[in-house]
Amino acid sequence: MIISIAAALLASVAAEPAGSAAAAPMPATPAKRTVQQDFDAASRAIEEGRYEEGVKTFEAIEQRAPIQRDPIARGTLLARKGIGLMVLDRLGEAQTALTGGLKLIAAERSDLLVDRFRAQHALGQVALKQLNYAAAADAFGRSLALAYDNSSRIRALTALSRATAFDAGDASVRYAEQALAIARAEPDQAAMKRMIAGIDTLRGRALLNHGRAEEAYEILQKAMEEQGGLDRKVDADEIITRSDLAIAALLTGREDAARRYLAFTGAGRIAETPFETPTDMRPPSCGGPADLKPDDVAVVEFSIRDDGSVGVVAPIYASVNGQGALVFADAVRNWSWQPENVARIPPLFRLVTRVELRCSTGADRPPISQLLSAAFMNWAASLPGGPPRPVAGEAAALVSLKAELARREASGGGITLLPVLAALGRNDVAPRAEREAWLIRARDLTINARGPVTARVAMEAALAELALDWTKRGNETYRTALRTILARPEVGADAIAANTLKLMISDPLYRSPAPADASTLLREVTEDPRLSTANQLRIGALVRLATLQAASDNLAAAAASYDRTGLDTKQCALLDAEPVRRAQGNLGDFPMEAMRWGFEGWVRTEYDILPDGKTSAQRAIIAYPPFVFRQAALSVAKNVSYAKSYRPDGSAGCGGMHLNIGFRLPALRH
Repeated sequence: MIISIAAALLASVAAEPAGSAAAAPMPATPAKRTVQQDFDAASRAIEEGRYEEGVKTFEAIEQRAPIQRDPIARGTLLARKGIGLMVLDRLGEAQTALTGGLKLIAAERSDLLVDRFRAQHALGQVALKQLNYAAAADAFGRSLALAYDNSSRIRALTALSRATAFDAGDASVRYAEQALAIARAEPDQAAMKRMIAGIDTLRGRALLNHGRAEEAYEILQKAMEEQGGLDRKVDADEIITRSDLAIAALLTGREDAARRYLAFTGAGRIAETPFETPTDMRPPSCGGPADLKPDDVAVVEFSIRDDGSVGVVAPIYASVNGQGALVFADAVRNWSWQPENVARIPPLFRLVTRVELRCSTGADRPPISQLLSAAFMNWAASLPGGPPRPVAGEAAALVSLKAELARREASGGGITLLPVLAALGRNDVAPRAEREAWLIRARDLTINARGPVTARVAMEAALAELALDWTKRGNETYRTALRTILARPEVGADAIAANTLKLMISDPLYRSPAPADASTLLREVTEDPRLSTANQLRIGALVRLATLQAASDNLAAAAASYDRTGLDTKQCALLDAEPVRRAQGNLGDFPMEAMRWGFEGWVRTEYDILPDGKTSAQRAIIAYPPFVFRQAALSVAKNVSYAKSYRPDGSAGCGGMHLNIGFRLPALRH
């Protein structure tokens, strides 16, 4: 729809001051585009899916006088620009533009009904992307009231079905059924076939989430047939329907059928899955406002952007309704991958991938080096410019930090760069060479600013950790670097810096036991008069020392060291060194059903480690593809073993440990 702003443009021209009539003729130049022409071009760009172009053009003209003087033109511009911003995931800006546009577009103007519907519907899509399903349902309800034909009614009703899928009652099912009735009443049923399949998929999913799995199975089978049946050609819509059907088959006891449907989605049948190379991937914690239980399970669908951040994310199925389903999806929203690894994932699976999730019972276990990082950030927070704005997710944070670094450099740089450079250097999504360069700049700025010893040591230790390659030789190089830092007089004179380094040096590493002088280093920490009896460095040293003493069969000394901590076993476990894995477990038990269908997979397991190094309370908290490799992964986790730790009461040596387990078929390796 074209909105004329010619009248406003003429008024603007008439208001220009006189006095230019006598000016000398100018050489002929190309005619300048009018505001109306730019407005129309931007509108076409949005309609045709060229959203960046459309938004940019709208932004270029929205402050021009003809737009500002005409509320209808300004409102329509904001509404259309808001749609583009929503698609581009600039959600805060989209919400502001859409809300502002709707306030300005006159309700009595019938020629603006389409714009009002689209803007209201886009507000609902913004809320869906933000996982605010209550706000989405409200917005889609308003868009339904503005629907102007059968197509717009179907759009609003299917969106309402999606937004209410995890609500109590059967509203989600009823919305899908209303949309289906409209679609089936259309005269050209051949043209409606794919749309009807999509509605049936939504209807089946709503039934799944309300405990009506048998009905869901029948409807989803029908949806699959409407899409052409179970063939080897697949698009995004067919992947979604077949994946939903696999869930329905599993919930109704048709396990073999579930694997067959899943196999025909292509899931688990590509060499580069999104789960081969994750950088930051955590499930939600159990408990919380949604009161998640360890047995609660959800399937979450998401896309991955080129920069490694998660794009669109949505819960598909959850054994728990209400807020719990959204908590699972919210955790996925903050996952990250390195861009070079994303580029190897086939585009279709970057667009739509599903994962099975359970909540985590483990507590956060920050590395001992976190004490140095915290000391650095406390100091850096007092510097000009302050710390950068926190952004959830490593990939999204990297984009934000790079933009903030460029902004501060353009404003003069200097010491204001330091907190940003340090944050960039610790970002796991960034390439290692870039991280090293940022950390070196941060270290040099810290030295030049005469920052505290802990701040400088934090940057130097971060550089040493970045170079760690987990080989035996690399482990020794890492410890040598830390010893070199520790040997400096000013470092030894700082209790926090010196004792943190001693614990870092004494900790065992993968494929490398604790160094020969670990007991000596730990005793130095426990006997340092500068540390209080409750200091976590001192307690951490005592727990580590108890484990070393027990390993030498000096149980009396181990008990004495442990008693000096003054803490319970759970608290001590959080302050102890992370146990070293001794045995990986047997990956030979590849599920025969998975092998028959050619599945590959990936599972993150969680378990406790007993003092004798064996695992207990094994759970699968992330699994891809959903419902295929969970049991096999648990079998592997049961056979993993760790170095022994000392706990006088026999309680868990370490709780909530994670292990990623990959299941690969040689034939699929490139």
